[in-house]
Amino acid sequence: MNNFSQIMSRDRALSFLRGYFLKELDRTTICFLVFLTPLFFLPWTINYLDLNKQALFSILLFIAFLFAVLKYLSSGELKINKSFVNIPVLFLFAAYGLSTIFSLSKYNSFSGWSSGVANSLLTLLLFVVLYFLIIHILKGERELSLLLLLLVISGSLAAALNIFQVFGKFIFPWDFARQISFNTIGTPFAIALFSAVLMPLAIILGLEARKSMRWLLLIIGILLLSNLVLINFEVAWLVLGAEMFVLFCSGMFGFGAKKNKLALISIALLLVSLVFLIIKFVPFGFLDMPREVFLSQKATINIAEKTLLASPLLGSGPGTFAYNYSKFKPESINQEIFWNLRFGSGASEVLNGIITTGILGFLALLFVFGSFLWLGFRYLKSKMTQKDNDSGWLLGVGIVSGFVGLILGYFLYPANFSLWLIFWIFLSGLVVLSKKKDAEFEIRSEAKA
Repeated sequence: MNNFSQIMSRDRALSFLRGYFLKELDRTTICFLVFLTPLFFLPWTINYLDLNKQALFSILLFIAFLFAVLKYLSSGELKINKSFVNIPVLFLFAAYGLSTIFSLSKYNSFSGWSSGVANSLLTLLLFVVLYFLIIHILKGERELSLLLLLLVISGSLAAALNIFQVFGKFIFPWDFARQISFNTIGTPFAIALFSAVLMPLAIILGLEARKSMRWLLLIIGILLLSNLVLINFEVAWLVLGAEMFVLFCSGMFGFGAKKNKLALISIALLLVSLVFLIIKFVPFGFLDMPREVFLSQKATINIAEKTLLASPLLGSGPGTFAYNYSKFKPESINQEIFWNLRFGSGASEVLNGIITTGILGFLALLFVFGSFLWLGFRYLKSKMTQKDNDSGWLLGVGIVSGFVGLILGYFLYPANFSLWLIFWIFLSGLVVLSKKKDAEFEIRSEAKA
């Protein structure tokens, strides 16, 4: 009998462990994906950032998807999130798919491996899968907070590395990494925008954290702000100002013991951003920071007008901006010092979308923007009216304010893989936060029924 009892106990233990790991491994893999993607690069390819991030992202996403399927097969039940935001997400993917089918270069539009990974159909597919995994895997504020904390920590490590690079303290031995402009996010302007978008999350998580973790998030906030000061990119300061305005209004009209601290911190950072925007304060003028060269808004709009005349509905195809630039670039550029440069992106992500995916892609992107803002402000309004969940309210404020800044940034600067990662984490995070029981339905397999 003792042997039989031991065997039964061992079987129960193995069954418990198998069920536990199947339950947690999909979430753990998603956490690794979010933490590693902003930091990951490899020195063995020409495109050492976005292309390798896409490869790592694909592998980890496949593993997470596999674990999610195994968990469903083990439990025999699946709850489908019926959020309204699913509709614009699928509409955006459909618009990109149609544009790829009729693209000037179908291979580049699908993979982006020779023309720009971040705007390819494959990258969008990966992010859409991530979106649906997150809204079905994560359960509630606690798990979402952990995911966002890992994103903020990863961003702060990238910011710390950038600070070392700017001051000539090179960590990596490769030639491309021994330049002050190198960082794991993209261009210096890109990491400045990345830092600005993460700042609201660092503030909110810091207000919610315990004492020891609060000190860590204070250091993270200082690192992110230091990057903004060192790079001094106007668009990043404008984005930070817009985010702090949203946080300040939330602190003024919100509820709970922490709303006053939120209002004070946000108004202080809003004033800092205004100082750098209006006074043009340059505290580290002695640093020989290279300035990024990109097309002006006017030149990009001119290319967009000519491209839409040729293909108004679907554009020229995702990732094909370089073709349009070569064909429609303004003649005045030939008189400038960078006349021989072949720009692979326009002045902003929104204008890039208009050029490459046409009116349909532009409307699909606006549909996603509008759906998020509608859901976000409806969620915050309900929390402020009911006053029943202080932590959910603050976390929602952080996500909404960061997304508002990101939308503004997309109108003023092109996005890369890491910036799109934040976009889809914010989008899925708000859906997780606002999920209701009546917004899902359950599927059970016959074996488990």
